[in-house]
Amino acid sequence: MPIIGITASSNINNRPASGSAIWLDASDASTFTFSSGTSVSEWRDKSGNARHFSQATATNQPSRSGTRNSLSTVVFDGTTDRMQATNATTNYTSWSLFVVTFSNSSSTQRIFGKRNASTSDETYGAVYISSKLYGLARNLSSATNATLLDASGGFWGITTNGSSANTGALRLMTHIVTNSVDTKVRYQGANDGSATAGSQTVTNTVNPWIGALNASGSFSEFFNGEIAELILYGSALNDEARNTTENYLKGKWGGELDEFYDIVCGRFNYQPEE
Repeated sequence: MPIIGITASSNINNRPASGSAIWLDASDASTFTFSSGTSVSEWRDKSGNARHFSQATATNQPSRSGTRNSLSTVVFDGTTDRMQATNATTNYTSWSLFVVTFSNSSSTQRIFGKRNASTSDETYGAVYISSKLYGLARNLSSATNATLLDASGGFWGITTNGSSANTGALRLMTHIVTNSVDTKVRYQGANDGSATAGSQTVTNTVNPWIGALNASGSFSEFFNGEIAELILYGSALNDEARNTTENYLKGKWGGELDEFYDIVCGRFNYQPEE
């Protein structure tokens, strides 16, 4: 009698949806330049838009020294590490952000964001606050299965109710914002939360940062943890494109996603690009 293996490989996508604005992939060694050892001086954007992140100061460089699901991650020390993008000043009024991350701390920590000195001129981003991972947007109200955090200036964070957004484990956050309509947040490809969204228009002309909050040259909220992958789209993806990107990330990075576990092989399934 033949032995049948139970696997979810057929549900795994080898690539995210096309058309990303920024795509950082810690598992892809070809996208890194190192100042020495594992210290990252440049992390190159895979979207094709040349929105590369860099850090010239050695003491402020993160390291490509973490490992999740047998793949490399970029580790930020929570003290000085941060990187800034180039060629990424565009402000989006609708967007889709996918972040795979691991946090070591319960403090307020900025993973990714774009702002000037004031929260009144801040746009897309992701931040850990009180051990919960929030997607950032503007002018939110009327939450469903979600908690809203008002950071003043009409700028808000949204997270789902429940443990799926907590620190201490590898997390996939999906945050989709449709200007003047709504915002939707998901963790591990499920656990949906939503809210009404007002205008997302801002006027800042700065480049985004990863690893810290930059308010006109003043740095704070340093990230103590790992970034595995980050993908930003300059539009609100439809369900098909969202699922394509989530399935790519879930199948690749694993985490607590049992439906992607290969019982026979004892690992999460991810098929690298040819």
